[in-house]
Amino acid sequence: MDRYQRVEKPRPESAINENEIRITTQGLIRNYISYATSLLQVSLSLSLSLIIKSGNDGSLGGNTQTTEYGM
Repeated sequence: MDRYQRVEKPRPESAINENEIRITTQGLIRNYISYATSLLQVSLSLSLSLIIKSGNDGSLGGNTQTTEYGM
């Protein structure tokens, strides 16, 4: 085995995007899946809050006005 020598290939360093998950051979699959689902839940809740905010004239609170109806 003395005749063989490991040669390292240079890899270009690139930044990881917010919505990108890089899978390596050292990690467990369930950890990647739980991380991905947590990212999806955060992005889903953020999207829902933005939709509610834009459809509700910019306020996230509920209806605070009280009205009285006579009978």
